[in-house]
Amino acid sequence: MARRTQPLTEINHQLRLDILNPTASPAPAPAEGNRRSSLSSLQEHARSMILHSVGLKNLSRITELPLPKAIVSSLANQLALEDFYVNRNDLNTDHMSHCVYPAKCLLDMSDVVIKVIPQVLACDELDASVDKWIKIKHPNLMNYFITFEKDGTRVLVFEYPPYAFPDIIRVLKNDKKQIPEFLMWKAFHELAAVLKHVHDDDVLYPSLKPERLAFTEDGVLKLENGILYAPTQQEMMGMDAAGIDDSGVTGVYTSPETLKGDELTVKNLVWIMGCLLYEMAALEPAYANVGTDMFGAMGKIMEGNKPSPVEGYSEDLNATISECLNTEPQTRPTLEDLQARSNAKMEALMEGYKGENITHLV
Repeated sequence: MARRTQPLTEINHQLRLDILNPTASPAPAPAEGNRRSSLSSLQEHARSMILHSVGLKNLSRITELPLPKAIVSSLANQLALEDFYVNRNDLNTDHMSHCVYPAKCLLDMSDVVIKVIPQVLACDELDASVDKWIKIKHPNLMNYFITFEKDGTRVLVFEYPPYAFPDIIRVLKNDKKQIPEFLMWKAFHELAAVLKHVHDDDVLYPSLKPERLAFTEDGVLKLENGILYAPTQQEMMGMDAAGIDDSGVTGVYTSPETLKGDELTVKNLVWIMGCLLYEMAALEPAYANVGTDMFGAMGKIMEGNKPSPVEGYSEDLNATISECLNTEPQTRPTLEDLQARSNAKMEALMEGYKGENITHLV
């Protein structure tokens, strides 16, 4: 956790940012002798002191208490957007288009990500999706903390693992390092486990790609909660790609059946898992468009041209990549197969592995 060098109340005053109105400045101090303003200020100070004492993680546990929903909602709504600092310089178009903001919670200085759902976007379908996703719990799914409202706008708060998958790949590639095979099987097993858990809850994970994966300080893989990035029309068509790297390469994570316009199934996720496993090994996308070429990767995908085996890794790992990238969906492994296979390989390599976790490589 970040080390504090000044009181939280002072930080809160200096860094306050209303996400829905970024140009707004903090309210002026109450005028001397204004009894109503002074009372409001005293209430705000008391609220702030209580929330700082409780902390975000403890506050999030109120949903576990046997309390009426109205009381839980009232306690949660003691939070405000002013309790979170968002650095606008860190935001990209993905954040802005989905109303998702990496932030620092000023209650305990923890890193979080908040999903803002304006009242104009609220609908029964979205509400049902939110309710479904925040109830899904798994060690490898990004933790949901709490929801509060402001003027009809819902704000959902989630954990924010510090190490993004694309950043790890980029650093290792620049440093000419490889990921040890044990760590690859470990991450792949965790990904298979969480996707299977989500699928068992009758939910198909949307728009899986490298940007949706991150790691904790301890090297535990975390899949972003599916409600954070509701798929855009482009993503629903399977045409979404990763960001362009420094060499102008754009990774493409689109299965053959998606390009044909077929209905998405869990086998589409298996295809993307093969792409991600290859990327961990080769430190570059399995399929990519280079420069202004917008169709080269799609042609290779449709023709069934698989990437070459990655040197320095076992036949089992390369075979797993190849099987996941089979053109015909029914010939790909199941999530159960991949979970069992990766677990067996991980356990076989665990005893002999004396290295660090994946986040210590960067």
